[in-house]
Amino acid sequence: MIREHDNVVLTHDIEEHGLERGNVGVAVHCYPGETAFEIEFVTRDGHTSAVMTLTNEDIRPMNQGERKIHLLDIQSNQLDEIVSNAKNDNDFDGAEERLDRWKKRTVRSIREQVNPDEAANFESKRASVALHQKSMLNQKSSF
Repeated sequence: MIREHDNVVLTHDIEEHGLERGNVGVAVHCYPGETAFEIEFVTRDGHTSAVMTLTNEDIRPMNQGERKIHLLDIQSNQLDEIVSNAKNDNDFDGAEERLDRWKKRTVRSIREQVNPDEAANFESKRASVALHQKSMLNQKSSF
């Protein structure tokens, strides 16, 4: 069963919109009878690439494993953006603040979308992750 705000997976290519089988979208509206849905597809940088009406034959619910991979992909892209912006802006103090907010969002997302135990595990590794990220920023600042 697909509900509003659920992540869904495209079951086939839709070439006219540049979408490929396996792309992830979000159900932004469910029509009565749950046979048609408005699905929004978004690019990696957060811009809407397509919104269209699709049926159960076009999409399927995202499973738990896919949800984990999708979440990690999103979090990884956000981390890359923080490091890239710090390097480009030469703002490493601001980057540390953004990293701290990113870590809190990541833990919250894992807790809400994946598994509370995995969120606790991620949170316990927070110190080593912070040290690694700080060393990445320091390496970037030496350029």
